[in-house]
Amino acid sequence: MTYLEYYELLNTNQLINPIWKEVAKLIYEEKPKDEIISLLLMYFSLIDDGNLGMSLEKEVLKSKWTKKLDGAKIRLMEREHFDVSKLDELKEISINLIDEFLHYVNEDDLKSIIGSNKLFIIDNDYLYTRKNELARSSIKESIKRLFGSDNLNNNEVDLNTYCSSKIHLADAQQEIIKKGLNKNLLVTGGPGTGKTTSIVFLLVSLLLNDPSKQIYITAPSGKAASRMKDSIIGGIDFGISDEFKQNHPDIINILQSLDGETIHRLLGYNGQYQYNKNHQFEQNSIFVIDEASMIDVIVFSKLLEAIPTGARVFILGDKNQLPSVECGAVFGDLLVIPELKDHVVTLTESQRFKKGSPIDVLASVINNNEKLPKINWLDAQNFKLEFDNDIHYYSDEADEASMMKHILNVWQDGFLKELPSKCLDIDYDESVFKHIYDETEICKILCAENESIRGVKKINRYLINSLYAKDAKQINGLHCGEIIMINQNDYQLDLFNGDTGIVVKFKNDDMYY
Repeated sequence: MTYLEYYELLNTNQLINPIWKEVAKLIYEEKPKDEIISLLLMYFSLIDDGNLGMSLEKEVLKSKWTKKLDGAKIRLMEREHFDVSKLDELKEISINLIDEFLHYVNEDDLKSIIGSNKLFIIDNDYLYTRKNELARSSIKESIKRLFGSDNLNNNEVDLNTYCSSKIHLADAQQEIIKKGLNKNLLVTGGPGTGKTTSIVFLLVSLLLNDPSKQIYITAPSGKAASRMKDSIIGGIDFGISDEFKQNHPDIINILQSLDGETIHRLLGYNGQYQYNKNHQFEQNSIFVIDEASMIDVIVFSKLLEAIPTGARVFILGDKNQLPSVECGAVFGDLLVIPELKDHVVTLTESQRFKKGSPIDVLASVINNNEKLPKINWLDAQNFKLEFDNDIHYYSDEADEASMMKHILNVWQDGFLKELPSKCLDIDYDESVFKHIYDETEICKILCAENESIRGVKKINRYLINSLYAKDAKQINGLHCGEIIMINQNDYQLDLFNGDTGIVVKFKNDDMYY
């Protein structure tokens, strides 16, 4: 089989980005061996999943690739006209490639494409693209430099000097504050465990010792950076005592004036990075890096290179969150480095839901890779809008499609039915906006996939068709009352990728906004 035929098998099963076909053609000019190029296509497909490298040990790679194909089968079987035999054929061919030709990657004369200054690098029996390996090495060096020594000032601050009586800090949160005075930290915890709240108190403590420090708040997305800023202001309002605010207005003003920025914006990216390893930030700085699990290896390496030795660094994330869209689950890898063990603090006490609640149990099952319990789809016919109730799991043992329609109809009647009329001919009044937006915040459906009858596309299409007549007025393809999501940052309007909103029509105005 030629490498192009192998590529077509991958592409047919939606397992590879088409750009890799052109890359493979260029490599083929250097090393025209179909089996080697096919194995590189396998690696490119793994890169699309966020993997940095590909193991050159047969059994390790076979296990990884088989798991990927099995997952693809579950996903693709939801689609119409999917030919499962093509995926089975791909698995058989791939296993044969690994068994018969993988060793050539290490042993064959591949000097034209593998080596320190070539397209690929082999390290510790893993194949990497040169770009990914350089970034990986850079992160290792930066982490050793930034976390290799502690602050020897032995700073201490009594939390009672600024803690409001309205707030209770968990033991792990207090550990963050006490450790963070003299160590750079990696803080991991699920949603609502108090990562940002802990950082607010830590920043107060650090500023009490040295109010001249420059603070940078950053995250991979504009929305996350903006949310971090809002969380810090909220933490000050709720968690800091009134007496402290009156006695230390300078510190409060510093914290309230902080502006969250995306990593690219912080580094001054404009085709190249203004801040880099040769032009770093000032040493007397504090860096708070949020949503670290979503930062890929390239961006992470550039950010850490720009931070000077001796700066204070606090990296926050959730080890159980989905990894970055691009290559590398850097944050998760850092948490398991033995040398960083004393720099890691884990928060487990959620303020958003109780331990043992249905959502807590579900999260535990998923995080521990345990099997989800199944309930027949027929049980969905009793679906009602009841909160703080048990979580329902549905299998495909009955008519899943008709049950999905039933659930969506109940959902629509409970939440969405009146939304179009409420958004029509409204007054330009912030209180009206807030009321409408708050109503939509409790009626969102979270989907695990785009396709299938449980996917984003079909659910959205079904609800729109149910809510609006076929001849209902649209402007730019949108109906009044439709919920939308921003997919491109606009710093002038303070809108970021992932922000949501509602289409409305104001009185005496024919346009939708």
